[in-house]
Amino acid sequence: FNNPELLPFDDSWSNDARADYVLSVCGSTDIDGDGYSPAEGDCNDMDPLIHPGASEICGDGIDQNCNGSDAACDDADEDGYTVAEGDCDNHDPKVFPGAVEACDGKDNDCDGTVDEGTPGSTWFRDADGDGFGNPEIYEESCAAPAGYVDNDLDCNDGSSAVYPEAPEICGDGIDQDCNGEDLLCPEDIDDDGDEYSENQGDCDDTDAFIHPGATEKCGDDIDQDCNGGDLVCDPNIGWQPGEPWIDPQDGHPYQTITIGTQVWMAENLQAAKYNDGTSIPLVTDNNTWTSLTTPGYCYYNNDQSTYGNTYGPLYNYYTVNMGNLCPSGWHVPNTDEWLMMAGVFGGIETAGGKLKEMGTAHWIEPNTGATNEIGYNALPGGYRFFENGNFFDVGIYGIWWSSAEFDANHSVYIHMHYNDVKLNFSHADPKSNGFSVRCIKD
Repeated sequence: FNNPELLPFDDSWSNDARADYVLSVCGSTDIDGDGYSPAEGDCNDMDPLIHPGASEICGDGIDQNCNGSDAACDDADEDGYTVAEGDCDNHDPKVFPGAVEACDGKDNDCDGTVDEGTPGSTWFRDADGDGFGNPEIYEESCAAPAGYVDNDLDCNDGSSAVYPEAPEICGDGIDQDCNGEDLLCPEDIDDDGDEYSENQGDCDDTDAFIHPGATEKCGDDIDQDCNGGDLVCDPNIGWQPGEPWIDPQDGHPYQTITIGTQVWMAENLQAAKYNDGTSIPLVTDNNTWTSLTTPGYCYYNNDQSTYGNTYGPLYNYYTVNMGNLCPSGWHVPNTDEWLMMAGVFGGIETAGGKLKEMGTAHWIEPNTGATNEIGYNALPGGYRFFENGNFFDVGIYGIWWSSAEFDANHSVYIHMHYNDVKLNFSHADPKSNGFSVRCIKD
């Protein structure tokens, strides 16, 4: 304590102060260079082979590892048990008689049984190898069995493409990412909140007022109800008999007349579509026409420019029988309606002459008895023959279908001739003939 060359002491230092200094300096200094100072547990700081964690030499009376005692030569792991005392693994300090059994694949308590009484872990079958387990198939064990994982998050263990956060494919009906639902494709999403998506027929998914079944506004060039086109406004609001009636389908203006209590068109029908907008098949080939048992129309001699505007098309009865050939609000007259009209002109024996157009601009001579008394303008449009598809007798006969069927193959038709004044009724020719049509107001 009094050596000034080694210690910074003088007469002012008390013995206690000198002792504290020595302890603080020497206790924090690793004198033997083994990496441990006395303060860090080195129980002999003059010997580098003695320090915490050093290899213990049993039976030499030296505590090399500073655990407080020398190791017995038959307790190599220093767990307090020798092989003779039942230590079944003398190199593992966690294995000895009476140790707590752990789920580690070892016989910790040396009773001859591994991992007994330990809870272990739950492992879930991963049949598809995607790293996610089936919650319905599991095992309890300390280590994972082959093909098992430690989670139960797979919603389809039969597909390696299905697992939590997997890339989702929209609209395929498969929940790839296990979030409980398939991903909607953009066209399956109702963007405007009108309860219809594009795939449900919404033709403008940015406007909630446009969707199937929406109220259609006519004439605004917007297809509100997504039926394929804007609604044509009714051009006949305020119409009165005797005024032209505009067909909304094609815009054709039909002259109209009142005959008794009936209102008739004063010209032949010009429609190429039914009143619901469906097109009527145009049939030009003769062989096709003769074999038809379905709707069809044509123009005389297949020449619309010469005959179409004047006489209108020729229709087979299958077209008439559809029930919607005339514009909405009109229909093909039945035989009773034809007879009622004839009664206004004195009956069928004289009505033809009073309905025919006068002169020979369209009828050939002599156009007997034609007076066209109220402007019905009956014209001789001829016909298309069912047997060969040829066209006959334009200028000679005017022939019109009634809506009345006679039997399975024949229907009633009305005809006027160039050389008499009668209004003739017949059913001799079959439904596949091509005749003109006049419409009467409902």
